[in-house]
Amino acid sequence: MKKTGFLPRPLMRRIYESVPVPTVDYIVVRRRGRKREFLLGRRANKPYQGKWFIFGGRVWRGEPLEGTLMRLMRQELGIRPTRATPLMCQTYFNPPNDMGVRVHTIYHVYVVIPTRTEIRLSRENRQVKWFSRINPRWPKPVRTALEKARFHA
Repeated sequence: MKKTGFLPRPLMRRIYESVPVPTVDYIVVRRRGRKREFLLGRRANKPYQGKWFIFGGRVWRGEPLEGTLMRLMRQELGIRPTRATPLMCQTYFNPPNDMGVRVHTIYHVYVVIPTRTEIRLSRENRQVKWFSRINPRWPKPVRTALEKARFHA
């Protein structure tokens, strides 16, 4: 039986079809002169494969949201925050994942100022890039979070 991380694939599919999945997502922000910039990753996997997206992942059982944030920042980008501020909580039904399921996701989004801006790329993203403006073609969860963080198109 093929596994997905910790659980067998059929069980994971059943979970995705049955209950919402809580995630912690984060917007990495820096200041360059007078301009604020945010970091996005071009996703390597479905449901947002090839799209620019904020960083984040699932909350593990028993893990506090702040613990999830620290774990994900270390795993995905190799950074730590000097400051992490809760921004919003929003639910979405994502496009189909690699199992063909539209997962009901509960995004807990933070704005993060990192201790340093040298990034270590992980396998979740093909590339990372700093932006200062929102592209109206980006996925809705990304645009919504960036607008809430006071970035503009």
